[in-house]
Amino acid sequence: MSRRYTEPIAEYSYYNSDLKPLCSAFTPVPAVPAGTPAKYEATGTTVNISDLNWAASTYFDYNWAIIWLNPNFIPGINSILQNAGQFGSQLGITSAYRNPGKEVLEYGGKAWSRHVWGDAVDLATFRDDSKWKALLSIVQTSLASYATNGGPYCIEPEVWSTFYPKNTSRANPPDPLLPTHLHVDWEPPGSQNNPPTQACLSKWILPTGQPQP
Repeated sequence: MSRRYTEPIAEYSYYNSDLKPLCSAFTPVPAVPAGTPAKYEATGTTVNISDLNWAASTYFDYNWAIIWLNPNFIPGINSILQNAGQFGSQLGITSAYRNPGKEVLEYGGKAWSRHVWGDAVDLATFRDDSKWKALLSIVQTSLASYATNGGPYCIEPEVWSTFYPKNTSRANPPDPLLPTHLHVDWEPPGSQNNPPTQACLSKWILPTGQPQP
């Protein structure tokens, strides 16, 4: 069932998100059906915004998404897709915008996640450590000049993006790791989770390629 944009707006208050979006922050775009990642394989491709609304669930579909609020988001994704052909398999977007209800109830996340801000994307790595590392290299190369020109971005550590079989955990991870995706977001310095001089959460990967101390 499709719901009006007034309902996802209300979720931001209900789940105590630090973002309080106005109606103008939302773009009308159909929600991607659950479990159907968008796939890009041609170098030079640009992202289709219809692949960025992941506000669908078994309970509801929100055919509105925050996509343009952060001006670095779309250019950042397109910078990565310029090198999509180097990945060796189809580069899949497995999540981007998520409404607070889906983030909290289905992903076990928090309402301050960059997904609910509309400036985060997850790229499929198929539970394959080597693919995660290869994609990391592509992302860092793709965004090198972009970061130099003032477009801050950060990457979730591989251990945070890993599937954990029975008897494993973040403290006792599988070896090798089994990452399901590589998460990139464009959280600006000075936002709630970042001091003014810091581009990523502690322990996340900076544009220089080194984890934070």
